[in-house]
Amino acid sequence: VVTEKETPMPEKTSVVAPTVPKYNRQSRPRRTPLNVYNILNFIAAYVMALYTADIDLDPEYEFFSRFNLWVFAERYEQGAMTPAAPFFFMFIGVALFCAVFGVVQLLPAFRAHPMVRGIKHWFFLAVAAQVAAYITGANEEDSLLEKCLSTFFFAVMAVSVYIILENQANSVSDGTSTEYWLLRFPFSLYAGWSIVMTLMSASTIFVAADEASPLHMIVLITCLIVYGAVAMKVLLGNETNFVVPLVLSVASFGIALDPVENKNDQWASILFLLMGFLIAFLTFLVYSSTEQYETQKPAETNKGSYVGPSGSGTMA
Repeated sequence: VVTEKETPMPEKTSVVAPTVPKYNRQSRPRRTPLNVYNILNFIAAYVMALYTADIDLDPEYEFFSRFNLWVFAERYEQGAMTPAAPFFFMFIGVALFCAVFGVVQLLPAFRAHPMVRGIKHWFFLAVAAQVAAYITGANEEDSLLEKCLSTFFFAVMAVSVYIILENQANSVSDGTSTEYWLLRFPFSLYAGWSIVMTLMSASTIFVAADEASPLHMIVLITCLIVYGAVAMKVLLGNETNFVVPLVLSVASFGIALDPVENKNDQWASILFLLMGFLIAFLTFLVYSSTEQYETQKPAETNKGSYVGPSGSGTMA
């Protein structure tokens, strides 16, 4: 009888599972230290507030009162794209929201937030470019070179803020109202304002052109096209933004209803009035569609894919 040779059973080895530290309710999370970007954001918000506040300072600090937003607006009130004076009070809101952001992002809970990390040095660069635009644009000499430099710095400001919006759109979001109002809304407001200021500064280069001249009409039509294109881009892009087009709509109304005489003819005012209504209507239309998607989202979970409010497809 042939018997199979019994194979020895392998010895059992005890496997020690890696120890996982238990969550201690009493222990606090490790605090994230301040980084250089947090400091730059705070400085930028503080400088923006100084150049926005229309206050009388000591003579040694009169630099802030000589080259600020209100001096710039007064010197450029004849520009074809300069809105009515009350529009500039909107920037007080921009400065206030940015000031709150400058303080909030120093707190331990927000220092390493994805929306704060996406800002990097761009906020500081935007405010630095804005200050440079005030200095070159509000100078009493009022030369063509200074107007061109002011327009260039405002363009740098607009591009910097746009990069912030793009970085935040590509960052991980928790979708809370706290994140939106404290970390995202200020820069949406700032972005719309920067576009208005850039076009306003550019229009002052051609302020000497006659109303009926082709150059004057080319400037107005170009600005109208930019307003409409930017509004469509942020409304129909991958990340829907309702604040920027609303700022552009208000600016269009401000340009159309500006009481300053000898600045734009009646047709230009009508065009800007129509552009303001058009942007406002498109914003309301896209917002209504977004609300409809949000309300239908639970019912669509078993129906494949749908296009969410941000424009990106989401699989159930």
